[in-house]
Amino acid sequence: MENWDTDEEGNLKVHVFRGYESATAPGHVLLRMLYFSEKSTLPENTPEGFQVTLTPDMARKFAADLLANADQAEKS
Repeated sequence: MENWDTDEEGNLKVHVFRGYESATAPGHVLLRMLYFSEKSTLPENTPEGFQVTLTPDMARKFAADLLANADQAEKS
């Protein structure tokens, strides 16, 4: 986590996760991540979002990493 964004005090900068949407396009997995931001210019309770495209292999790796991290978080 050495390359993660931090504030002036060294605390991780994180946003509250709101959800996600996924879809497919030929040869790609599309992912839209939704989150809340304190500095948002959108109306209250409206999530921000960003969209990425992943190869099928990247999507499988991402899913496996999320599952492994969820298992680790439950153990700690």
